[in-house]
Amino acid sequence: MKISPDSNKSMEYADRIDYLLETPCHLIDIYPIQVPENSPGSYFRINDWILDNEYEELAGKYFHILLKLNCYHDLTIYHEDHIIKNPAPDILRKRVRKCFAAKQRKRGYMNIFVDEDRAMLVLNGDDPWAAVYNADEKLQQLLGMLAVSEGMFFRKAPQ
Repeated sequence: MKISPDSNKSMEYADRIDYLLETPCHLIDIYPIQVPENSPGSYFRINDWILDNEYEELAGKYFHILLKLNCYHDLTIYHEDHIIKNPAPDILRKRVRKCFAAKQRKRGYMNIFVDEDRAMLVLNGDDPWAAVYNADEKLQQLLGMLAVSEGMFFRKAPQ
């Protein structure tokens, strides 16, 4: 369903997002631990290279995680003023790929609500991680297993 940005439904989702952004956060990430700020490595160059050159693989990993997650939980996608509950796999793949496929710093993002608004995942194509807000212990365990199944890591976000 497409909604106009000034509709009540859009405001309702904006309020949900604002609330959930203030809750505990975890990450599904390609890195097992946060790269230290003063790391002697080339984090920013490598990170940008991954986002520019391996975005299809990264999008595929997130698509598979969300597809599997949707077997256990209702998912509601809020992306580009569209609300899609339990999207068909082809639509989900298209939406996830759209987040990552654009040129640097012009990529998209989408919010994925788990079981209405109990928890929320945020995919931002400018980041190789997905932020997970308000996940209870059971959801954290499931997301951890799903992340590992795609060669990724699940961890508490830095504060």
